[in-house]
This record gives sequence, C-alpha cells and structure tokens, in this order.
Amino acid sequence: MAVEWLRVSLRGHGYGSGGPTGDRFFEQIGASPGDGFELDPSDGGWKTARVEFLSASIEDCQPGTERYEEFEVRLDAGLKKAAGWLNDREPTAFEQWRAAGWQADVFIGGWMNSDQFDLTLPPEFLSACGRLGLPITICTND
Repeated sequence: MAVEWLRVSLRGHGYGSGGPTGDRFFEQIGASPGDGFELDPSDGGWKTARVEFLSASIEDCQPGTERYEEFEVRLDAGLKKAAGWLNDREPTAFEQWRAAGWQADVFIGGWMNSDQFDLTLPPEFLSACGRLGLPITICTND
C-alpha cells in the first residue's frame, strides 16, 4: 500500500443550490454527536455537511514493516463501524434528502506517495452504502 493517509466521510450537499445546509443533513438522517463520529455542518453554499467516519494516517501506526498491515486493520475496523452506523439509518431519510434537490455520497480522500493504490472496502460497507443509494467517490492527491 502506498497511501499516506485516508479520510472517509458521508457528505450531504447541494453545491451552490440554495446556500448552506447547516445541520439539516444531520437532522434528516438522524446523525448526532453521540454517534461517535465527528459532525461538520455546512456553513457555506459550497461546503458540504460531513459525517467523518474515519481518518487514518500511516504516521499514526507503529514504525516497522508491519505498519501498513496495522493501517489496513484500522481502515477495515473504521469502515465496518461506519457500515453498522449506516445500517441504522432509514433509506427514506436519504430519499427525502435527494427529493428535496440535495445530494449525498461517501467521499474517500487521501494522499499517495507512489503510483500504486491498494484499498479494500469491506462488503459490509459497500452493502450499507448501496442500501442507502450512496455513491462512493475516491480522490487522491488533490
């Protein structure tokens, strides 16, 4: 794996359509600070409301040859925790959000130190995203 860090977030946005959404996304989907994820509201028309599922850096892992294995274990655990949380959400909440003209997706951002990118998304996470109609966008080195 040549990933230095990854951040995985659920986003609710409209990008310029109607101004900031504030906490409306969180209210719509039933997200609260007690859920164990950082909530970052939309305070501008071009800023998404985000539920940050995980942020992992290779620098936070133990030095040595097994640090990438530790990084992968942290990612797997974080994505499975996110899957459990997503499975507790009602699909109709996301359908209503989209029907109001807004968008929701999962964004995976990261930084790579070479051309190779290895990322395994657990089936539990993919299934939970699919159940809610959430596309997954991956962007690195942006």
